[in-house]
Parts: sequence; structure tokens; C-alpha cells
Amino acid sequence: KRQIAELQDAELQDKAKAAAAGETESLYTTLMDNMPTPISLKQVDGRYLYVNKVFAERRGLTLAQLKGKTSNELWPNAPTEHMELRDEALRQTGSSIEVETESLGVDGVQRIYRGIKFPIFGDDGLIAAIGSVHTDITDRKQMEDALAQSEARFRDIVEVASDWVWEMDADFRFTYVSDRVYEMSGFPQGALDGKTRMEVSGQSEWTGEWRAHFEDMESHKNFRNFEYSGQDAEGQTRYFAISGKPVFDNDGVFTGYRGTGSDITELKRMAHENAEKSALLQTIFD
Repeated sequence: KRQIAELQDAELQDKAKAAAAGETESLYTTLMDNMPTPISLKQVDGRYLYVNKVFAERRGLTLAQLKGKTSNELWPNAPTEHMELRDEALRQTGSSIEVETESLGVDGVQRIYRGIKFPIFGDDGLIAAIGSVHTDITDRKQMEDALAQSEARFRDIVEVASDWVWEMDADFRFTYVSDRVYEMSGFPQGALDGKTRMEVSGQSEWTGEWRAHFEDMESHKNFRNFEYSGQDAEGQTRYFAISGKPVFDNDGVFTGYRGTGSDITELKRMAHENAEKSALLQTIFD
């Protein structure tokens, strides 16, 4: 009777363990299937052990169809060599690797994923499986590409424009000045970077119109066609007109200015010549 009771207790314990294991697996599957990113688990030889719901839906297959198959067997016409090479690299090093892949979904849209492949070790310290978690970055990539193209167009326009573009930080130090100002002035490339507005202006202190201009900047006001003079690399006097707009971050904190500048030296020269001619004519007629 004692032996029978012990056998019955052992059987009950085994059933309890099986029930607990089944409950744990159910919880694990529920958790994985509700993750918004594709997750997969492969054997060391590259055969799928498990994929979550998102992974299967993106591939248009079920877990039953995926399980036990390699990527090459599932998608024989797709370029899967890079997957196999990454799996091999992970097997050799035993270290996680970051990956970026492209995949054609069942909707016919080519999507881009960024993620990580990681080894799963068994009790013997050897790699027992390969896991991977990926995030769909297609929309972000498209935004990054659009932004890069926009910036490229902006810089192309800036570099061929007759005017120049500038930016400064919250301390009124120049952080960017387009090449045009260096071509015009003869100063070396980057000579204005990090310089303050006062240093660039050549003013030892703010007086007259400069004081009003600086007060506008300290008050973070827009300004348009502020005129001033300066010397180029050859010591020749040149005249400029600049316009600027204050920049604020999403929290409304002032981060600096950005604006444009123009060389108005020729306009000033013509205006001066016209004024002299007018004065001469006035003298003749008087």
C-alpha cells in the first residue's frame, strides 16, 4: 500500500508539473503573440522552432508552416544568404549582433527591419537556439531619407545662392555659415565658426544702431535688412545687410537665430555715385 501511495503521489506531482509547464507555455505564447514586433526562435541549424503572431502574419504563413523549416526552404527565391551568414557569425562568436534587413511582405510592400539576433545557451554552456527580435523601421527610414534629400536640396541651393545663410546658438555664436560668405570675404573656411556676433562685427561695444540691433536679438525679435560695414581679407570695406529669425525648441526655449545675409557693397557704391551726380547737377543748376 505504501508503494502504491508513493506511486500515486509521484503521478500527481508529474501531472502538477505538466499543468504548470502548460500554463507557463500558454502565458509565454500569449505574451509573445501580443508583442508588436516580429520575434522568432531557431534551432542552431537554422530551423524555426517558434515565431510569434506578427512574424507569421508578415510572412503570410502559420507557425505550423514555418516550424522545422529553414529560411531557404521557406523562401527559395528570396536572397536569404545574408540571414545564413549572420546565423553562422553568431554561432562562431556566441555574441549578439545587430541586424538590418529588408523583406517583401504579403501586401507586396518592401519593408525594412532593424533588430538583434542573440544566442540562447543550454545547461551545457553551448548555444541551444538563436533568437531574434525586429522592429519595423520602414516609415522612419522613409522620413530619414526624405529629410536627407531635403537637407541636400537646401544645401545645394545655399551654396550656389548669391546670398549666404547663417545660424547661431543661444549665446549668439555662429554654428553655421554657408561658403558664399568665405568666397566673398576671402577669409578661410570656418573662420567665423564659434565667433560671437560682436566678434564678427568688429565692435568693441554696442553703440547707436548696433545697440538697438543687439537689444532686438536679446529680446529674441525678428530683424530684417540690418546694414553694417566690415573689412574683407584684403582690408577693403564692404557693406552687408542681414535678416534673422529667432529659433525656439518644442518647449519654447530660445535656441538661437538663423537667417540670411547679402553683400550690398555694389548697391552702396551706386547709391553713392548717384548721390554725387545729383549733388553736381544741383550745383550746376543753382
